[in-house]
Amino acid sequence: MHMTNRPDLDNELADMTDRLLSGQDAEVSSENRIEALLVRRLYHTISRNPAPDATFRSRLTQRINQEWSAVRAASSHLGNRRPLPRWAAPAAALVVVVGATLILLSESALVGSVQATAVGPVTWVFPAIFIGAIVVVGFTIWRRRK
Repeated sequence: MHMTNRPDLDNELADMTDRLLSGQDAEVSSENRIEALLVRRLYHTISRNPAPDATFRSRLTQRINQEWSAVRAASSHLGNRRPLPRWAAPAAALVVVVGATLILLSESALVGSVQATAVGPVTWVFPAIFIGAIVVVGFTIWRRRK
């Protein structure tokens, strides 16, 4: 079966479908033969048993209601826990980084060894760590918004 952009064929098929639904049969052009065959097969399949019987509908409704109740109960159980705000993890990470930086800078023996490294003077260490922490927090917040 192929699709065309021919309104005349579409209208012919629609007319045939309308006639079929009203109990009449209609012929179509050879270009619509395959599509008409599909419509006829669908109509005959559906028209044999148009609606499920009352027993089936009752069982289906009961089962859907059971599933719905189970899903609602599970979601309300999960909802009892109070979620942390979105900013809690980045804020905690920032506190840890700033606290570790302050502890490292307060150690006088470490200050001397930091000055002798390739990092340079201690005055650049704290801003570098602080800027790094801001970048990490910003990246975390940006990633969670996606």
